[in-house]
Amino acid sequence: MQITCALEGPNVTSEDYVTLLYQKFLGRQPDSAGLKHHVAFLDATGDLKLIVDKIIASSEFRDKQESIDLAPWIKIASGMGRPFVIVDVGAQRLDFEDHIYAPIMKSGLDWKCIGFEPIASRRLERIEAEADKRLIMLDAFIGDGKRHTFHSVTDSGSSSLLQLNNTFNADYEHISTLSVINEEEVDTKRLDDVLLEEPFIDFLKLDIQGFEKYALEGASKTLSRTNIIHVETLFAQMYERQGFFSDIDTLLRDAGFEFIDFQQMSRYRYINVPFPSKRGERLIWGDAFYARTLDLARDPPSSYFAQAAAASLIYNKPGLAQHILERGRLSQFLTRQPVDS
Repeated sequence: MQITCALEGPNVTSEDYVTLLYQKFLGRQPDSAGLKHHVAFLDATGDLKLIVDKIIASSEFRDKQESIDLAPWIKIASGMGRPFVIVDVGAQRLDFEDHIYAPIMKSGLDWKCIGFEPIASRRLERIEAEADKRLIMLDAFIGDGKRHTFHSVTDSGSSSLLQLNNTFNADYEHISTLSVINEEEVDTKRLDDVLLEEPFIDFLKLDIQGFEKYALEGASKTLSRTNIIHVETLFAQMYERQGFFSDIDTLLRDAGFEFIDFQQMSRYRYINVPFPSKRGERLIWGDAFYARTLDLARDPPSSYFAQAAAASLIYNKPGLAQHILERGRLSQFLTRQPVDS
């Protein structure tokens, strides 16, 4: 994508640049939380392209585009014969973007979302903001079923069942400012135990700050009936004893999943150098998208429909959605050609 900017002159501020991006890509003025977040990021990195990438990856941007005709996919998913089941591990309400699975919730499809969020204030915040009986917010630390120390961090989104790796973090923007403000011993629960009553999980999202590997290790039975996984993965040791992308990739491939794509890649600047760069240079974390390889002899048509719905509505991948339907011998349900510009 080529990015052009009409702003010039010595008096142009970061707020001006971010405002222009909101107007250009979203057709509106920035909200205060989004403006503050992106201005701080731009001031730290000087990298407009990363802000553009984040905006165009948002569900709001996708909702405004006509690059894919969503009607056929909504019609297909509506034939699932059951709700589209979302499990959100680390289910805080986001300050400056929508949930990755928001397109499903906004599509008119029937859905159910089970969220696990142990921080009481963030759990209540989401319940009050979204107020939908199909959203079930539960107070539980998801992990390996063992007792761990929960480390509350100055940025609550970075709080973890793992200790910060301060030696590593000290060299990078933002994460160098993180510090633990409270610690408490907590019991974790395995997904295999808390999801026993759910016959299908269509979309499993995990964002628990390095503890994803432990949660997945306690979910072998759950994974066998999960269709899509969206998981935060780490490429550098931000936390002690964390899992890396390579660990999660191996675990999920062994469980019958295929890696499809990265949804977001976050790079950080080196700050403890004489002349810091204005852009992020070290890849620290990214969100990875996996799909389970379905089996015609075992998996019902609703699983193929659910995967196609996620591929098209959430990830804007109509080709992948058609490939999934072909695998399930269900391409006859696609009665209109999706427009993909």
